[in-house]
Amino acid sequence: MQKNKIYHLLISVLLSSIINCGYAQEDPSSYIHLTTNDGLSQGYISSIIQDKKGFMWFGTKDGLNRYDGYEFKIYNYYYDNPCSIQNNVITAIYEDTTGVLWIGTLNGLYSFDPFTECFQFFENEHLNAQHIIRTIYSNTKGIVWIGTSKGELLKFNLNTNKTERYTINDDKAISRIKSNKSENRLYIEALKDEDTSIYIFDIQKQQFITSYNTVINNIGYSHQMIQENNYGELLLYRSRHDNKSLEQINLATKETCVFYKPNWSTQKNYKRNDYLYHSGIMIQDKSGLIWQSTNYGLEVFNPKNGTFSFYPIKGTQNSIKTIWVDQSGIVWLGTMGYGVFMLAPAINTIETYKRDENNQNSLGFSSIRSIYEDMDKNIWIGGYGGLDLIDIQNGKLQHYADDFTTYSKMVGMDVYEIYNDPNISKDIFWISIHDKGLFLLDKYQKKFTRYPKYLYGNCNFIFDIVPESKDKLWIGTSNGLYIVDITNKSSKIFRTDPQNPYSIPSNKINTIYKDRKGVFWVGTEGHGFAKFDKHTEKFIRYKERPDKKNGINSYFIHSFYEDKKGNFWIATNGGGLNLFDRDKESFKHYTVKDGLPNNVVYGILEDKRGNLWLSTNKGLSMFNPVQETFVNYDKSNGLQGNEFNANAYFKNKEGKMFFGGTNGVNAFQPEEIKKNTFIPQVALTRFKKFNKEIPLHQAFSSNGILELSHEDTVISFDFSALSFYNHYLNQYAYKLEGLHEDWINLGTKNTITLTNLSAKNYTLRIKASNNHGVWNEEGITISILVKPPFWATPWFLATLLLLVLTSLYVMYSFRIRYVQQQKRQLEAVVNKRTDELKILNKTKDRFFAIIAHDLRSPLISFQEVPYLIDHFIKNKELDKIEELSHKIRGSSIKLNNLLDNLLKWAMAQQNMITINPQKINLYTLVSECLDQYDESIKKNRIQVLFLIDKSTNIYADYNTTTSIVRNLLSNAIKYTEEKGLIELKATCTGDKTIKFTVQDNGIGMDKDALEKLFDIGYKKSNYGVRGEEGSGLGLILCKEFIKLNNLKLEVESSLNIGSQFHVTFPSAQD
Repeated sequence: MQKNKIYHLLISVLLSSIINCGYAQEDPSSYIHLTTNDGLSQGYISSIIQDKKGFMWFGTKDGLNRYDGYEFKIYNYYYDNPCSIQNNVITAIYEDTTGVLWIGTLNGLYSFDPFTECFQFFENEHLNAQHIIRTIYSNTKGIVWIGTSKGELLKFNLNTNKTERYTINDDKAISRIKSNKSENRLYIEALKDEDTSIYIFDIQKQQFITSYNTVINNIGYSHQMIQENNYGELLLYRSRHDNKSLEQINLATKETCVFYKPNWSTQKNYKRNDYLYHSGIMIQDKSGLIWQSTNYGLEVFNPKNGTFSFYPIKGTQNSIKTIWVDQSGIVWLGTMGYGVFMLAPAINTIETYKRDENNQNSLGFSSIRSIYEDMDKNIWIGGYGGLDLIDIQNGKLQHYADDFTTYSKMVGMDVYEIYNDPNISKDIFWISIHDKGLFLLDKYQKKFTRYPKYLYGNCNFIFDIVPESKDKLWIGTSNGLYIVDITNKSSKIFRTDPQNPYSIPSNKINTIYKDRKGVFWVGTEGHGFAKFDKHTEKFIRYKERPDKKNGINSYFIHSFYEDKKGNFWIATNGGGLNLFDRDKESFKHYTVKDGLPNNVVYGILEDKRGNLWLSTNKGLSMFNPVQETFVNYDKSNGLQGNEFNANAYFKNKEGKMFFGGTNGVNAFQPEEIKKNTFIPQVALTRFKKFNKEIPLHQAFSSNGILELSHEDTVISFDFSALSFYNHYLNQYAYKLEGLHEDWINLGTKNTITLTNLSAKNYTLRIKASNNHGVWNEEGITISILVKPPFWATPWFLATLLLLVLTSLYVMYSFRIRYVQQQKRQLEAVVNKRTDELKILNKTKDRFFAIIAHDLRSPLISFQEVPYLIDHFIKNKELDKIEELSHKIRGSSIKLNNLLDNLLKWAMAQQNMITINPQKINLYTLVSECLDQYDESIKKNRIQVLFLIDKSTNIYADYNTTTSIVRNLLSNAIKYTEEKGLIELKATCTGDKTIKFTVQDNGIGMDKDALEKLFDIGYKKSNYGVRGEEGSGLGLILCKEFIKLNNLKLEVESSLNIGSQFHVTFPSAQD
């Protein structure tokens, strides 16, 4: 015992000297509050658990609540539903090893199957309104242990449905039951008034163990808990009512360690809440941390290093009833009437400095515009409404707004820029005050001295101050750039000149940056940015080039940053983050499409790992330039708010970052900002057909297959990644195997709709990530069977096949008969085609005969011409030479006409003639054709009666119509005797056509000749009345051309009386 006392003393002294200076304080804004406004059924939370699937369950006074991160599903009493719970006041929840939930209510015990969503009531005489279930525990042996409000321990056997009753005899309410690893002992926590006691129950002997009672049943302790360490030893943790220390007692050796706690009530911003009810709750999570409710808030103890952390809860309303730490390390607090609080302590390590009107030691203003750390490592914060100094050593704040008014006689102090030049003094600061100019501040005297205005153009709007050397400052204003020589008190001014492309782009200078090579860059508002050439004092401008993808994508520049690798980054307003290649003068853009939370980027800082931290209008973003990935943080991560401000960012020498926004300043070591590495479970939460929800146990068959009808053309699934920290940033993807080859990314959307699935088996896979992109690649798998309609089932198809085969046989029989009939018909067709070929052969023979005969005769005649001319010349018979000349001319015309007809006939047979209908004056065309035969007409004294009006117009192809008219005239002249009559006339008909007629009183034709007139195979060419020979091609060509022009041809003829040829043309009369 003496040894234990000494050990106790040494530990106490040692830890009291160490621990009191080793604690962390957390911002209460890091809590997420869930109330009835979020869907919770009621605000009194009696119990909390997380089931094996990852769902959170909350017991309230108005039913059982399941939470999936997006919504609450409430189970309470419905009079018409026998499966519903019969009492809405939930007092306890426990999940056994089979996944069944055990629910304690005011009227007794229920089991709940989460799949069928059905409650089963277990009637028990020991449970009623006076003996309320406070806690439930079940082991693997089919036994349910129940602790009641009257200190009763009930053993309920599921197999025999019998109950055994044990009493602790102290009239204490049993608040928690758990077992050791061997499951042969129960550790029972009981509460009476504000004292917590521990009882140990031997399951095999069915009795309480009293050997530890002198240690574990001492009064005066508000919190007590027994835990079994890795060596099987029992450790008792307990705190007294004064909450000054935490004791750790080894029940086997009786060795005691006392860990003294910091005095939370003296810490800044934290006040004792005497009305905060805490129920004596103490639990240990899977990482070994011990969580305890206190009068000040939530306290956590780390047994590994003996340190404490504290999470205050402001307000008397937040009375803690129960605590649960989930699989990801999130702490859930159930309150007595004010819903659920959620805290993620393992991830949130961000400090916040903000304005608190009730606390003098808080910032004097909310919106921040400048941050600076001086040589003494104190933090200067300027903004809309003042200038504050945070003394890092004692945490106290000094306010300078009133001092500024005292010295300057000016009201209002909006600080845009803070800079300390150690070459002057570490206690003298340059302060830019909006609308008032530039001042020098003596830190200790709190004296403000206005800097001469003439040195910076009498401009009161100064946005940035950057040193070039110990004697020179670059000052960016709303009226140009000023380079001020501090020693000589002179300045050089640069303003924009529209006529000079090498002047500064704009007078509104937002930011100035000096890179590692000493080159200065200036960013403007609305006119891009520029690089300054010291030697030529010219500005090389870079402006937006919308026509080029590699140009900068915004004129509005907020800041520059050159990283460790020499990459040059530009923060823009509206264009996101730009990477500028200074050698190639090209840009690469990173926007919301790439994962950036917002396209307005204010500040850029680099951490030790090479990540860039960006402040935006939607929180902070950590950008990995190598992987080109973003991890985003917002207000729910403990930030002052989502909106940050320009120029309000700073990194000190230790790498700690500061970002200011509209509601304060955030400070953190980037390496301490932990990524959420928890791999979330994925759960199906809802299934719908045609937008109507179907309970999952009804939708799925007993073997877990989702069976659908072919008529279920629209189905949808809702699902959730059960990682509750910033759950709205969880991402999802799905793949329907059998339809999709690749995963389809859904972003943060947690629902999919499938339409018109064909009848077959599918496997739907859904995977999800947490808010930081850590994926559960396995996800969930849903087997889907779309049943075919009856007419696509195997039996129907077999029957159909039989019918088809029968039909095919019948059709085959008919087909045989049909083929035989076709064969006979084909033979007839072949015979007919053979006859036609014979006729065509005759036609061919006729054609070659025409060529052989009609061409041969004129050519033979031409062979004799030279001899006859020679003979007539020798005999001086000149009159015969003239006669011979006339014959040659006639033969030439005849030969030319013959060749022309042959050529056109051949072209017509090969469809090589193009018809171009146009308006033609029939009078003119006939006259021109008649002129060709003028000599023959006069020689034979043929009378031509021309009865065509000069205004007669037809619509036809000119070339083919000319050939038609010429051949008809030639034919009429050939068969009209000397002094005969040829009539040419055109008459208008009633159907907008014109009938052209060529009529002669020649020898005519008999009926047989008339029927074979256009048959090329028929030898029909008679000699003309003057012995002229013809080929017969002229009229055949007329018939072909009339057909090509869609004209109408009529022939009338009587032997020895004459012939009439009528051609009907479309009229083209005006």
